[in-house]
Amino acid sequence: MGAEAKEAVPALIKALNDRSKDVRAATAYALGEIGPGASSAIPVLIDKLSKSNEHSRLVRDYISSALGDIGKAAIPSLIEALSNRDEEVRALAASALGGMEHNARDAIPELIEALNDDNEDVRRSVIEALGLIGPEAVIAVPALIEALKGANTPWGTVEALGMIGPGARAAAPAVRQALKEIDMLEAVTEAIDNTYPDATSAGIALHKASLYGKAIKAAALALTILEQNW
Repeated sequence: MGAEAKEAVPALIKALNDRSKDVRAATAYALGEIGPGASSAIPVLIDKLSKSNEHSRLVRDYISSALGDIGKAAIPSLIEALSNRDEEVRALAASALGGMEHNARDAIPELIEALNDDNEDVRRSVIEALGLIGPEAVIAVPALIEALKGANTPWGTVEALGMIGPGARAAAPAVRQALKEIDMLEAVTEAIDNTYPDATSAGIALHKASLYGKAIKAAALALTILEQNW
């Protein structure tokens, strides 16, 4: 399935109302697989995303993923969803934007603002999204440094700064301080590997470490990126 399946979009939009949550989840997945060609489904997907009383978290996760795969056409609606009264909707909107990676650059100002959200899950999703956007999110570095202060679990923020890359170099002292405050600086510095020839290869390794939940390895790679003169 892909862009050639665009003709199936109207039928898939109808299937989002199926009584079976498995069918609704599979339908959202299918719309995501079609990608930008499924842009006509955005209003319905956004509406479904906001109805926690009608859809399980699993279905809403698939909807969020689909919106990210549909791409840039969904950005205005997702920016609006960052202000939804439901914290799950806000978190899922941020995740969808993160799924677009650098294509979500137009949402960076609103994501920076969302770093002040009262809900920790929302903030975590926003931080991850900014990291996934990558180097173009460099304007978020001061706000991410602020987010490190007093953080009990700074791993996600450290990883995000590393994924933004050398442009986030100014964050290195704050990263070291945050890791020191949770007594993890020594473990992280011991894990630093200087064999990476450039920031890009280190960034790829960081992303893989993050995906597999290797927090110390990811933090070490982030520090490598921030402190090396590539």
